[in-house]
Amino acid sequence: MAQKMDPKWRFLKLFILIILCTLLIGLLIFIFLYFFLHKDKPCDVTIVTVATLTQFHYLSNSNTLYYNLVLNLTISNIAYGYDFIEAGAFYQGLMFASSIVKTYSDDDFNKLNAVFQGHQQGLSLSTDQISQDNGVYLIRPQA
Repeated sequence: MAQKMDPKWRFLKLFILIILCTLLIGLLIFIFLYFFLHKDKPCDVTIVTVATLTQFHYLSNSNTLYYNLVLNLTISNIAYGYDFIEAGAFYQGLMFASSIVKTYSDDDFNKLNAVFQGHQQGLSLSTDQISQDNGVYLIRPQA
């Protein structure tokens, strides 16, 4: 003859089963949302339309780089509002300047100007990094 289970234990087992099923369903929903609906911030497409370099001179005795670089940028696919957009200027892998080119309150998000003007002291460049071809420097804008 089968023993009857105490109603308290039956209720406790049922309660534990409901809690475990709820946790399992919650975990499955989390995994689904994370892997299938999680989208990274869309990559903004940045195009440099005009680059003007009027000064780029490195003094090796004082490790000082003098520069004047103006970039006209076009940014498309802006899906989010930004507080600001910062552009960095690099030469031979070393960042020598940065510029905040856009604030959230501006009207036109498509056309931007990045101005890098001034000098950077303490920039140690090797002889390979300061070599140039007849005063022509390769400008390779990257976003």
